[in-house]
Amino acid sequence: MAVEETGEVSIVDSRPESKANGPALIGNQRGQWFVDTRLRLRGGGLSTRRKALKQQNRQRIAELKRQLAEFDNERERARDELIGTYNQLKAASEDARAGIKQQFLDKLDRRTDDYAAPIEQLKSLNLLDSVPNYRTAMVEMLGTQLFFNQTWLDQQNAVFAQTLRETLALLEAEETPGGTGDRVTYQKMIDLTEGVIDKIQFAQSRFEELSRLGRSAAEVANTYKAKLPAYSLNDLKALQVSLAREACLKEGDSVALSEARGEFARLLDSANLVIQTSQELMLEGSVWNDGERTEALNGMLEQFVAIDQSFEDFAVSHKDAVLEQPLKHLRARVSEFQQHAESYLGQLLREQQPPQPQPGPSRPAPTPGKRVIKTHFKGTVVGEVRRSAPGEPVLLDVRAPLTGKVIATFHEKTPGVWVERVPAKRPRPTAQPPALDAQIIQGQALLDGVDTFIRQTETSAKKPGRSPVEIEELFQHKADLLDQAARTLERSLTESNTTENPEVAATTLTRELNEARDRLYIEGYRLRVQMIKQQPPTAARVEWLVGKGEVDIVRNGEQRRLKGPRKDFLQEYEIRERKSRQVLWYAHFHYPAKNAALDTFTAAHLKLRDQRLLAGALDLRSAATNPQLIAIYRSEISPQLARTLFFSRH
Repeated sequence: MAVEETGEVSIVDSRPESKANGPALIGNQRGQWFVDTRLRLRGGGLSTRRKALKQQNRQRIAELKRQLAEFDNERERARDELIGTYNQLKAASEDARAGIKQQFLDKLDRRTDDYAAPIEQLKSLNLLDSVPNYRTAMVEMLGTQLFFNQTWLDQQNAVFAQTLRETLALLEAEETPGGTGDRVTYQKMIDLTEGVIDKIQFAQSRFEELSRLGRSAAEVANTYKAKLPAYSLNDLKALQVSLAREACLKEGDSVALSEARGEFARLLDSANLVIQTSQELMLEGSVWNDGERTEALNGMLEQFVAIDQSFEDFAVSHKDAVLEQPLKHLRARVSEFQQHAESYLGQLLREQQPPQPQPGPSRPAPTPGKRVIKTHFKGTVVGEVRRSAPGEPVLLDVRAPLTGKVIATFHEKTPGVWVERVPAKRPRPTAQPPALDAQIIQGQALLDGVDTFIRQTETSAKKPGRSPVEIEELFQHKADLLDQAARTLERSLTESNTTENPEVAATTLTRELNEARDRLYIEGYRLRVQMIKQQPPTAARVEWLVGKGEVDIVRNGEQRRLKGPRKDFLQEYEIRERKSRQVLWYAHFHYPAKNAALDTFTAAHLKLRDQRLLAGALDLRSAATNPQLIAIYRSEISPQLARTLFFSRH
């Protein structure tokens, strides 16, 4: 007979080659045994499963205790090894110091990782069995991890500070004629910054673990919080984005690489501008109210999407110039800023109170040192107003927080419309233009590529998530290249002052370049309008189309009562394409009573034609995710926009 772990008895064949058990037996109080013919569940009953689970837990507890004991026995040897390497580092000569220091840093990382498994094992043991010193042991192991982590930071602090000073000096030198950066220094700064970011994030994860372990754990956390570098994680990540232009492209001086560097620098300028603006908008205690934050962050998210798509396009069009892994890291960093902004905006939308429209003008905006402005191509921007003398134009600078470098400067071209005044480009030493024959070849190559560019950009515009503004900006940039080539040719013709054959060809080419430039401007505008009309409506897009005379807003009948529990009244407007008179979208305004004052609407939103009869489809409370919530917000109509675009139709 055989007795199972669950206490069941069965007949077995004692021969080694037989593995199957025979029938089960059941006994009584007299010591008599019988074949058990009762029906039973194949998996066993509740008591059977409990017994099996208890046995598994006993085995698991024994295994966890064994693993923790092995770790304790190994700690002393590992500690001596680490101390030995540290003593070697202190006694090392200048030549050998770098290699030994790297060994010490690697061992610190390994020792930190060695504690990860025992910490999880101790957590599991505490769930299965009573661990009298659980909190003390956990605080001790987490504190040891923090000690190793801080030691790593202390070892790297001097070289990090020195490399940062060198990087800032190089960035400042780039702003002067003839100044250049240094690829090696920038790459070293990126790598050091990556290490510091990882250590700060790891320390924060340990602080979170300690926050659940009582007073002594809080004291340990506070001790190491005070020792962490003062740099903001977001500032360090933004620095990596700024320096990526030297890390993401291959080295060389070919024409293709030079063109790639120029285009990539333009993309990074846009990314830096959006990152800095989004960070300013999310600062707690700033002067922006929730309405300003919400509207501006919404614009930032649209620009983040456009920037990521631009990076993807760049990788395809300049695949021979791109270093794949650094570009992937760059896109991941920018994506982190995007996710942070999306999460913050979602929280703002969930916490916002229902609007209570009031007749009359909006309150005047404050005039702090920093302002939120709307620009022609860069969307919403937050910057610092530059001090200026009376009569001089008001300039607004956007600066990187860690380097203090001016990312971009804007001035107000017309009331409420700001344009970039000084592009965030590094000054280059003045170079002699190439010979006229070379200019003709380069200009003709630009001209020949116009049709291909238009086809490729139109195809790209059909991809999901593409921004109409971004597509028009691509056309604008291409047109600027043609304009620059035409101007260079004109200057060369003026200086040569001859009528020979090359000059005749150059004159013809200049005219064709100007015509192609104008065509690109027209095509970019056309494609932007077309994309907006094909995408879901947003209040900002409707406002832009009205301002450009592309659509008309027409009141559709009188207010009508709606069915349902709310029993409110609806006033509908049609947004029609001006040329075809076709209805693109609808605008719905809800009122508590018939013939209520126009400004007293309780809700207002834009709808697609197939959403016209859907009730409650655009309720913020129905959104399950941040993207859904933001999409609903974008379709809402603000009281100010309602007055300027809709109520003026009465």
